[in-house]
Amino acid sequence: MKKVMFISLGILMSFIFSCTPSVEEAMKYNNKITTEQTKISEKIEILNDSYDNYIAEEMKLAHKSALDQTLKGINEIQKLEAFDSDTMFKNSALHLFNVYKEVLENEHKRIIELLILPDDRYGKPEIKEFEILRNQSIDKVDKEVNKLIKVQEEFSKKYNFVIEDEY
Repeated sequence: MKKVMFISLGILMSFIFSCTPSVEEAMKYNNKITTEQTKISEKIEILNDSYDNYIAEEMKLAHKSALDQTLKGINEIQKLEAFDSDTMFKNSALHLFNVYKEVLENEHKRIIELLILPDDRYGKPEIKEFEILRNQSIDKVDKEVNKLIKVQEEFSKKYNFVIEDEY
């Protein structure tokens, strides 16, 4: 009888451990999210760089590209299943991506409107508004990026892998 119990316990334990996601699966999940975030960040960086040239079409194209990439990222993350029935990482990424979208649709849209004004209509009030909008957008995104980093760190600890800095 004891043998049957131990064998049953052994089978049960192996079943429990085989259902736990592997470190590799957790890393792949992490990489899916960070890849989407990187794609969006790169497009926003291109948009920010386009402001230095004051070329209306270049700014508008960069803005559209950043917004399109953000929408693609939101779509990709929405498709992700919960990882080990935990949605915290996924939901944090979605929240950040929606903040990117909001900032692009509001602050960055207005920044472009300001930057394409004729020189005679772009004075101190517009410069001040530009600076406020740029700082607002940076603050909003930085706040959410920092939240996502904390969630990502918790995720990596829970699933026993190390996050490697790309810088």
